[in-house]
Amino acid sequence: MSGFDTIVLGDGDFEQVEYLATGPQSGFISRDGDVLSYFGVEPITDATGGVKTFAATEDPDLITVLDGGIAGDGSFSIEGFTFENVEFTNASTITSLTIDGLGGDDIIDVQALDSNFKGDLLIQGNLGRDEVKLTAPALDPWNPTLLEDADFAPGAILPVGTDVVWTYLISNGGTSDLVLDAIVDDAGTPLDVSDDFVPVGELDANGFNIGDANQDGRLNPNETWLFTSDVNGEARYQASPGQYVNAVTVIAEELQTQQTYIDSDLNHHVVGPPEIDIEKGIAFPVTNKGNNGVGNGEDPQPPGEPPINDGEGTFPGNPGNTGNGKGKKG
Repeated sequence: MSGFDTIVLGDGDFEQVEYLATGPQSGFISRDGDVLSYFGVEPITDATGGVKTFAATEDPDLITVLDGGIAGDGSFSIEGFTFENVEFTNASTITSLTIDGLGGDDIIDVQALDSNFKGDLLIQGNLGRDEVKLTAPALDPWNPTLLEDADFAPGAILPVGTDVVWTYLISNGGTSDLVLDAIVDDAGTPLDVSDDFVPVGELDANGFNIGDANQDGRLNPNETWLFTSDVNGEARYQASPGQYVNAVTVIAEELQTQQTYIDSDLNHHVVGPPEIDIEKGIAFPVTNKGNNGVGNGEDPQPPGEPPINDGEGTFPGNPGNTGNGKGKKG
């Protein structure tokens, strides 16, 4: 049968929805234990909330999580060639998302989740040699990836001396206008205020923040303003060895009530030494010391031949001993 067939979970109150892929266009969907089997369909759309679990096939899979729509529109998707894509369209109501690689050597590439997703993201490699990547399809300060947001350690892995630039998004999720009183970054030293700095706004030609849609100088409901630590093209900080975390705090005042609002956010990264790797192998021919009887320990051992059994002793030729000292870039 031909055609473009889809599955849409448009409504319903489910505590948990589980996806199990068995092939490029086949699998199972469990809604609180009520199992639906599908075959030969095109993308799956899920507008429900709650707990989500996605399990790929038993074969090697490339599983990509990305925010392919408009930033902040509430949608993101799980995509791949070995299973049917699933698009989630109500990110704010999802309490957790678990991605399970199942069998095979999988690559799980988390590029971006919609900014409305506030739940937990859990990744299970399961069987096989699995790789988890946190990557960005493009640098977009309005839609930071999980790696860029880095609320939790270790965050991005950077080489020593990397110029680090932070961006800051300040949003008004309320119903009244706000005036920004202060925005301060502690520069990674919360007990030392001498190195604190004030991020600068990204301004338009008229001198207003580029997020100030009506150019009234107030952070209106549903507006998001963009700030940066980059001043005149110069980074304030170069990465130095070790685990790093800095915090930014914003203070705003509601005009009508003069009530003060405060919020803070963390950003992590870790710096390792330059990468070095040594591999030790065996070079033929080697000298064999024998493994049975009494021998002179001088008999050559050509490649592919068994040890010469002419002596009592040991055969110590253990090839492939490795020593590693690594520092990865991220």
